[in-house]
Amino acid sequence: MKTILIVDDQPELRSLLRFILEEEGFECLEASDGWMAVKMLTDHASINLVVTDFRMPRMHGLQLLAQLMAHAVFKNIPKIFITAENSVELRHKAFQAGANMVLFKPLDVMALRACVHRLLAPRQAA
Repeated sequence: MKTILIVDDQPELRSLLRFILEEEGFECLEASDGWMAVKMLTDHASINLVVTDFRMPRMHGLQLLAQLMAHAVFKNIPKIFITAENSVELRHKAFQAGANMVLFKPLDVMALRACVHRLLAPRQAA
Protein backbone atom coordinates (compact mmCIF):
# COMPACT_ATOMS: atom_id res chain seq x y z
CA MET A 1 0.00 0.00 0.00
CA LYS A 2 1.32 3.47 -0.92
CA THR A 3 1.69 6.03 1.86
CA ILE A 4 0.93 9.74 1.44
CA LEU A 5 2.06 12.48 3.84
CA ILE A 6 -0.50 15.30 4.10
CA VAL A 7 1.01 18.59 5.31
CA ASP A 8 -1.36 21.39 6.33
CA ASP A 9 -1.86 23.50 9.45
CA GLN A 10 -5.67 23.26 9.20
CA PRO A 11 -6.92 20.02 10.81
CA GLU A 12 -10.17 20.18 8.82
CA LEU A 13 -8.35 20.20 5.48
CA ARG A 14 -6.00 17.41 6.59
CA SER A 15 -9.04 15.32 7.56
CA LEU A 16 -10.74 16.01 4.23
CA LEU A 17 -7.62 15.11 2.24
CA ARG A 18 -7.13 11.98 4.35
CA PHE A 19 -10.74 10.92 3.71
CA ILE A 20 -10.41 11.45 -0.06
CA LEU A 21 -7.06 9.65 -0.32
CA GLU A 22 -7.98 6.74 1.96
CA GLU A 23 -11.09 6.22 -0.20
CA GLU A 24 -8.64 5.73 -3.08
CA GLY A 25 -6.83 3.01 -1.11
CA PHE A 26 -3.84 4.96 0.19
CA GLU A 27 -2.46 5.05 3.72
CA CYS A 28 -2.13 8.61 5.03
CA LEU A 29 0.06 10.32 7.61
CA GLU A 30 -0.44 13.92 8.74
CA ALA A 31 1.86 16.82 9.64
CA SER A 32 0.77 20.30 10.73
CA ASP A 33 3.73 22.16 9.16
CA GLY A 34 6.84 21.67 7.06
CA TRP A 35 9.13 21.17 10.03
CA MET A 36 7.00 18.30 11.32
CA ALA A 37 6.83 16.87 7.78
CA VAL A 38 10.62 16.69 7.50
CA LYS A 39 10.76 14.87 10.84
CA MET A 40 8.06 12.41 9.73
CA LEU A 41 9.82 11.77 6.43
CA THR A 42 13.01 11.04 8.35
CA ASP A 43 11.16 8.65 10.68
CA HIS A 44 9.04 6.92 7.98
CA ALA A 45 11.07 5.76 5.00
CA SER A 46 7.93 4.35 3.38
CA ILE A 47 6.33 7.68 2.35
CA ASN A 48 5.63 7.65 -1.39
CA LEU A 49 4.07 11.10 -1.93
CA VAL A 50 3.84 14.46 -0.15
CA VAL A 51 0.80 16.74 -0.45
CA THR A 52 1.61 20.13 1.07
CA ASP A 53 -0.21 23.37 1.62
CA PHE A 54 1.58 26.70 1.06
CA ARG A 55 0.74 28.86 4.08
CA MET A 56 1.78 27.22 7.37
CA PRO A 57 3.63 28.31 10.53
CA ARG A 58 7.32 27.51 11.18
CA MET A 59 8.04 26.18 7.67
CA HIS A 60 5.70 26.91 4.76
CA GLY A 61 5.18 24.77 1.68
CA LEU A 62 7.85 26.36 -0.54
CA GLN A 63 10.43 25.98 2.23
CA LEU A 64 9.40 22.35 2.67
CA LEU A 65 9.79 21.65 -1.04
CA ALA A 66 13.26 23.24 -1.02
CA GLN A 67 14.26 21.17 2.04
CA LEU A 68 13.12 17.96 0.35
CA MET A 69 14.95 18.77 -2.88
CA ALA A 70 18.15 19.46 -0.91
CA HIS A 71 18.25 15.90 0.47
CA ALA A 72 18.99 13.00 -1.88
CA VAL A 73 16.79 10.67 0.18
CA PHE A 74 13.68 12.85 -0.33
CA LYS A 75 14.43 14.42 -3.72
CA ASN A 76 12.60 11.81 -5.80
CA ILE A 77 9.45 11.65 -3.68
CA PRO A 78 6.63 13.18 -5.77
CA LYS A 79 5.20 16.39 -4.34
CA ILE A 80 1.82 18.10 -4.80
CA PHE A 81 1.66 21.77 -3.77
CA ILE A 82 -1.75 23.20 -2.79
CA THR A 83 -2.48 26.92 -2.42
CA ALA A 84 -5.34 29.40 -2.35
CA GLU A 85 -3.12 31.97 -4.12
CA ASN A 86 -3.80 31.41 -7.80
CA SER A 87 -0.88 33.33 -9.27
CA VAL A 88 1.47 32.46 -12.11
CA GLU A 89 4.42 33.64 -10.02
CA LEU A 90 3.64 31.34 -7.07
CA ARG A 91 2.98 28.41 -9.41
CA HIS A 92 6.38 29.02 -11.04
CA LYS A 93 8.08 29.22 -7.61
CA ALA A 94 6.45 25.95 -6.54
CA PHE A 95 7.73 24.12 -9.63
CA GLN A 96 11.18 25.66 -9.17
CA ALA A 97 11.19 24.49 -5.53
CA GLY A 98 10.42 20.90 -6.58
CA ALA A 99 6.64 20.48 -6.90
CA ASN A 100 5.50 17.93 -9.46
CA MET A 101 1.95 19.31 -9.50
CA VAL A 102 0.27 22.50 -8.27
CA LEU A 103 -3.41 22.57 -7.31
CA PHE A 104 -5.47 25.56 -6.26
CA LYS A 105 -8.15 26.00 -3.59
CA PRO A 106 -11.01 25.47 -3.61
CA LEU A 107 -9.71 22.00 -4.26
CA ASP A 108 -10.97 20.03 -7.25
CA VAL A 109 -11.26 16.52 -5.81
CA MET A 110 -11.17 14.85 -9.23
CA ALA A 111 -7.98 16.74 -10.14
CA LEU A 112 -6.39 15.72 -6.83
CA ARG A 113 -7.24 12.06 -7.39
CA ALA A 114 -5.91 12.19 -10.95
CA CYS A 115 -2.64 13.85 -9.85
CA VAL A 116 -2.07 11.34 -7.06
CA HIS A 117 -2.70 8.35 -9.31
CA ARG A 118 -0.51 9.79 -12.07
CA LEU A 119 2.37 10.47 -9.70
CA LEU A 120 2.14 7.07 -7.99
CA ALA A 121 1.59 5.00 -11.12
CA PRO A 122 4.35 2.49 -11.81
CA ARG A 123 6.94 4.01 -14.12
CA GLN A 124 6.78 2.58 -17.65
CA ALA A 125 10.05 1.59 -19.31
CA ALA A 126 10.82 3.92 -22.21
